Amino acid sequence: MAERFIWLLSILVRSAVVGKLASQGLHRQYPWFYCYWILTVLRSASLFGFSSNSPHYYSIWLWSEPVLWVFSVLVIVELYRVVLAEFAGIYSLARWFFVAAVAVSVGVSLMSLASTWGAPTAPHHVFFLVKRGLSSSMALFLLLLLALLVWMPVPLRRNVVYHCSLYSVYFTSTSLALLYRSVTGSSVSNTVSWILLCIDALCQVGWFFLLSRAGEEIPEQSKHRHLSRHEEALLGQLRNINGVLLRAGKGD
Repeated sequence: MAERFIWLLSILVRSAVVGKLASQGLHRQYPWFYCYWILTVLRSASLFGFSSNSPHYYSIWLWSEPVLWVFSVLVIVELYRVVLAEFAGIYSLARWFFVAAVAVSVGVSLMSLASTWGAPTAPHHVFFLVKRGLSSSMALFLLLLLALLVWMPVPLRRNVVYHCSLYSVYFTSTSLALLYRSVTGSSVSNTVSWILLCIDALCQVGWFFLLSRAGEEIPEQSKHRHLSRHEEALLGQLRNINGVLLRAGKGD
């Protein structure tokens, strides 16, 4: 009963996030994020009407899960685009590294099924392995992006910092929960499901209250902050690397 209450609350908060993104014009800045949340609202609302043991529930989950994976990847790519807006060359390289890492991570996850090849494998077990690989790679790249936010001497919008931080918490927690379930076995599936539902709801509340139209403006004190000699040198190195990558891309 408590789980369904959290689930219903999650649907309502997701809907509120979608509404806020649209009303404050943030859907234009984060279109993949906006589409992702619309899909999650539709999916959660559809699943809510069925028992988890229902074939209809299983069918909806089975067909919608891969779609959400694709949109999750696009959301991370979008985050990199926003953070590296001034460094198109570095962004292009980071994007390809991320896509390659996701592909390798999923491949490694599927290779763990090698010992069972030839034997029937339930689709949900395959999906669990793929999701674990995806969550791990996305958590890693989000943590790298957070480190980049701290390291780069470039003024950033509050929304970008909040958005990246919340997604880092979300995917890191999801990755750890799925790893725990993988190590301890299916006996803790309900516990892991409950934990993920609570984490999801808390992150949604964070997105609703922290993202705003005002958060798209760079604070005045950040705009006029005097850079140290070290920061100036670092920024120059970033621009040089970006220029080299852009020229290399045009040369290809």
